[in-house]
Amino acid sequence: MEITESCRRAVELLNIPHSSSSTVPVVTISVGLATVMPSLELNLRTVVNTADKGLYQAKSAGRNCIQWISVEQAVSEEARVDTT
Repeated sequence: MEITESCRRAVELLNIPHSSSSTVPVVTISVGLATVMPSLELNLRTVVNTADKGLYQAKSAGRNCIQWISVEQAVSEEARVDTT
């Protein structure tokens, strides 16, 4: 997470103009970060989908931020949604 935040901040500090943005006047990055406890049952698609979910959450939160999600949390939330 610390490395990811350093990258986000470094891009922001470059102050690259982004005239077509309605959010901020400079180029920034948003990151979806997925963490996982290794498991033989886990597949790469689940990890990537979880990171993608985090990216969309970062964009929804106003961009220029990091959203961290554990794969276990995301799978648990999906299971609750499927049963309701």
